[in-house]
Amino acid sequence: MTKSVQSFEVGDRVAERPKNSLIQFTTKEGRQRAAANSGQRYGTLVECVLKKNARKDEIRYWLVLWDGSKTPSLHCQGRLCRIEEHAAIAHDYREGLGI
Repeated sequence: MTKSVQSFEVGDRVAERPKNSLIQFTTKEGRQRAAANSGQRYGTLVECVLKKNARKDEIRYWLVLWDGSKTPSLHCQGRLCRIEEHAAIAHDYREGLGI
């Protein structure tokens, strides 16, 4: 598996990491639901926000302006990866599933 400590900077292009889920379907409606939940997002980092958890540890969050969106949204650093690394991460994830 590809795991590393990310150090991002404002302006970096990122992708959303593959979600750890497998959606099975047998009907047309199930196919539509699976398609709606399997989109891949790409965006640009706007700002780093430090938040503290219950144990007072600082957690990095990033405001990401997703392509096609007008307003940025807040995401934990662990849910993001560089666009260049996305293909390898997705491949490793699928290999782990046996797909």
